[in-house]
Amino acid sequence: WNQVRQVLWAAVGDGRNAHDRLRAIREGPLPPPLRPSSCIYGAVALHLFHVLREAPEVRLKELGPQSGGELLVALMNSEWMQVARSQWPLFGLFHLVQVQLESETKDMVGGQWQPLSNDDHVRFRNWVHGHLVHGETPPLVDSVHFLARADPREPTKESTHCSAAKAMGYLASALVFAQEEDRSIRTEAEHLVGSAENHVKHCLEAEGPESFTILALLRTEWPLLWLLHAVLSYLHPAG
Repeated sequence: WNQVRQVLWAAVGDGRNAHDRLRAIREGPLPPPLRPSSCIYGAVALHLFHVLREAPEVRLKELGPQSGGELLVALMNSEWMQVARSQWPLFGLFHLVQVQLESETKDMVGGQWQPLSNDDHVRFRNWVHGHLVHGETPPLVDSVHFLARADPREPTKESTHCSAAKAMGYLASALVFAQEEDRSIRTEAEHLVGSAENHVKHCLEAEGPESFTILALLRTEWPLLWLLHAVLSYLHPAG
C-alpha cells in the first residue's frame, strides 16, 4: 500500500498541469497488485485513480447515484485532517476528476454545486485559481476581505452555514498559515480547514441528497478540492 501511495502522489503532484497528468494516468501502467486492507482512504484513492482511466461514459456511471453515493458517504464521513494525516492524496485525485469532468460534462445543463452567483465570486474564484496555476499563494488580506463579503447579512440574522464561497475563503487563508513553521500558526490553518469542512458538509443537510451529490460537487466552478489539496499538502506532505 505504501508503494501504491507513492504512485498516486507521483500522479497527482501539486495538481498543476492537470491535463498532462490525466494523460499520463490514462496511458501509464496500473499500480502494483494489492493485498486486502482496511484503509478506507487508500481504497477510495485507488478507486478514483481507476475512475480517471475509464472511458467518459463509464466514469459518469461511476460518479452516478449508486457508486457516486458511496463516494459521497466516504467523503462526508471522513475528517479532512484525518485524511491528510493518512497521507493519501485523496483530494488531489478528486481535483483531477473535477478537471476531467469539465470537458466531458460541459453540455450538461445545471447540476453544479453552488454556481458562481455574482461578480465578486467570479473574481475571487479566478484570482485563487490563477495563483494555484502558477504555484503561488493568494495574499492573506484579500482572502480575509473576501470572507467578510461572502456572507452579507443583517446583524440580527444567523451566519450562512452552507457556503462554497466561505469555504473557499477559509481555505485560501489556511494556505498562507499552512506554510509557516510556527506550530501555533499551522494549528490555525487546521482550524480554518475545519471551518471550510463544516460549510461543505452542512450542505448535505441543507440542500438534501438529491441536490448535493458527488457529481454536483465535482462539477462546481469553485477550485475548492484543488485548494484543499494544496493546504493539506503543506500541513502533511507526502512522506
